[in-house]
Parts: sequence; structure tokens; C-alpha cells
Amino acid sequence: MDMDSSFIYLSQIISLPVYSSESGRKIGYIDDVSAAIKRAYPKVSALIMKKKFKRGTYYVPWDCVDSLEAGSGAFIKGEPDVLENQIDPAGSEMLLKETFWDNQIVDTAGSKVVRVNDLHLMKDKSNLWLVHIDIGFSGFLRRLGWHGHMNRTVKWLFDYNLKDRFISWKNIQPITTTNIYGSISLKIPYSKLSEMHPADIADVLTELGTDERIIIMKSLDRATAAQSIQELPLNIRVQTVEMLGIDDLKKIIEEMDIDEIVDLFKELSEDKLQSLFAALPQETVTEIKALLIHSESSAGSLMNTQYVSVQHDATIREILLKVKKEHDESESIYYIYVLNDDGGLAGVSTLREILGSKKNTQVSEVMHRNMIKVKIDTDVKKVARVFFKYDFVMVPVVDDANRMMGVISIKDALKSVFPEMDEDNE
Repeated sequence: MDMDSSFIYLSQIISLPVYSSESGRKIGYIDDVSAAIKRAYPKVSALIMKKKFKRGTYYVPWDCVDSLEAGSGAFIKGEPDVLENQIDPAGSEMLLKETFWDNQIVDTAGSKVVRVNDLHLMKDKSNLWLVHIDIGFSGFLRRLGWHGHMNRTVKWLFDYNLKDRFISWKNIQPITTTNIYGSISLKIPYSKLSEMHPADIADVLTELGTDERIIIMKSLDRATAAQSIQELPLNIRVQTVEMLGIDDLKKIIEEMDIDEIVDLFKELSEDKLQSLFAALPQETVTEIKALLIHSESSAGSLMNTQYVSVQHDATIREILLKVKKEHDESESIYYIYVLNDDGGLAGVSTLREILGSKKNTQVSEVMHRNMIKVKIDTDVKKVARVFFKYDFVMVPVVDDANRMMGVISIKDALKSVFPEMDEDNE
């Protein structure tokens, strides 16, 4: 295999003329390149050739390629077979141009979806390997044939060289494949995706199509999937949930905050809602239904029923053990709500105060009895004023008998009063 350098771009291969090694006669041109994907780096396995003025596509196995030079063309031995006779039934090959050019993949470094402009191939003795995905503007210019001219112009005007932007193949892997005629969906490895912040994952999911979004959601662990879906704009969140199977969805919902579940369930179709009610634990269903009945303009529609509460005679040691046990399930562990014997809200303490107290001290000795709270039917605008006036991050919700019903976060209060924040997101 004769090549001018150790690297070559796919754009330098596509449309190259193909010649017969025996006669030197031009017999067609390169339309695509096939690569075997069951390797750490895909290895080029064949050229896909077309003949001008003739229908049909021809498969040229790589061991039939005598030479390939970017500026000249490819020389092959023998007459290539029609492509239909060479389909790999195991689906272990992919067409590089058809699969990648102008399609989208996830860039983990930028936490966004980017377009593939070109592919970077490396020569290893007589083989070619796909090593980089080119997402830079220079790759787009190279395909148009403008790269050299544009680079000289930019260099002359701004003393700047156009740079390539590569993503290594090792950070990309296939999700699903078909045969050589088909395409391949791409994703970053699950381990890389799980390292991203859920808000960044949500940004990526928003830019993907529904099928790709579902595949990635299924690949995430439960906690990451739940956090990511809560960060999605409501319309995309609902669309995604409607497409997920009940078994997958049940696992995700079990990790979601109860107030987020209620907001989501209000938007679901009746069929989906009833299927979920049948799959979820009865105590969870009862809690959700109780919250669903509250008016959207009342505090009850905003509250989360997952919080840390203790009896007034609990010791600091007992409280710390409870916080450790319930920290994953609670909306916030910073505030510890203290209840009297009748379940009424008697006071509140902060985790800082708890940590600074002696282990045998009862919480009633360090709690604040005078506290700000709202009733379950308080208008959401009045709830928002409480947050603004007192600079709180969490406010307790009680019923007419002063029984603790839930908590409201400042985020949920602001979203209810300023829905345009979510609309801008969407």
C-alpha cells in the first residue's frame, strides 16, 4: 500500500478514480469505504465502488487493493463483485461516509451534540484504521475542496492556521448496527456519559432524536437517568417517558423526587398513567394521587413529601443516624423538622446546629419554635413572597391542624410563579 503519509482523510478518498492494476484502465470511482467495527479501532475492509453511467455498487475487498494515493487514485486487481453478494450477515461492517458524514455524535468534552465533518484514517503497514472523528470547520472546508485556499487566506489576514478538532474513536462506540447497507447510531461509552452532570446529559438528550434518546436513557444507571430526566424540558420529558417501557420507567421513577413525579404525571396520557399506577408500589401510588388532587395554584401542588422529620424528644445521636439513613431520599437534609406527639410541626433545626450539639442532647433544646410555614392551600404567589422576604431555600407546608405535610424548595416556588423560565429552557 503506497501512501504519502501515515494519515489520510476520508474526504481525500471519496470520489477517487479506481484503475485496474492489470490493464491500467479506469473502471470506476470510490463512493464509500467499509470498515470492520469489531475492533478497538475500525479497520478498513473494502472500497465501495461505482461505475459512471452504470447502476449498481461494487464491493472491492481490501486485500484486492494494490495501492491507494490521495492525489491519484486506487489500483485494484481483478474485477469487483456486485455489492449485493458481499453483505456481511453478522452486521460487523459499516459504511464510513454514509454512517458519519453530516450525522451527529456526542462530544463529551463539550457536553453537546456535534456534526461529523470528516474522518481521520491512519496507515499501519498495508492497512487503514479509523482513529479520529473530525468535527472541526476545517473538516467541512476540506470536503468542499476549499481548505488549502481558505487556510492561506486566514493565515495572510490574521496570521492564524485553521485547526482540526478531533474526537478519538476510543471515546465513541456503536449502539446499534445493521448490515453494510444500513447505518449506525453512535454514543459515547456509558462510563463517560455517567461521569457527566445530569444537566449536561439533559442538554445532549434534548438535541438527539427520540430513538437515540431512549437508547441512552436505558444505558444510564437508575439514579443518573432519574436526575437527567428531571433536567429535561417538560415537553421532551413527557415525550421520553411516553416512549419508555413500563419496566424501565418504574426503575427511573423510583429514584425521582416526589414533586417531580407529580409534575410529570399531570402531563401523561391516561393509558400510561394507569399502567404506571399498576406497576408502582401501592404506598407510592397513594402518595402521588394525594398530591395530584391539589390545585396547581396552591402550595400543595409544589410540595415534596420527602423530608427529614423527628420527634421532639429525639437525641442528636438518633437524628444523625436518621439523616445518614434517609439522605438519599429526602429533598434536603439541611433542615430537620421537629414534630410533637400529635404529628404537629413543633420546630425546626439545621444540620449545622445538630452537628454542633452534644450527642445526648434532645432536639427540643436546640430547635427554633418560631418558624415560617405555609398552609397546603396557600396561593403559590404568596409562597414565592415568603421566599423573597425571608431569603429561605426551603419552607415547610402544614394543614389546618398544623400537621406537617411537605416542603417546598425555592426552585419549585420560582418555577411556579415564573413559568417562562421553563419555557425558555424548552
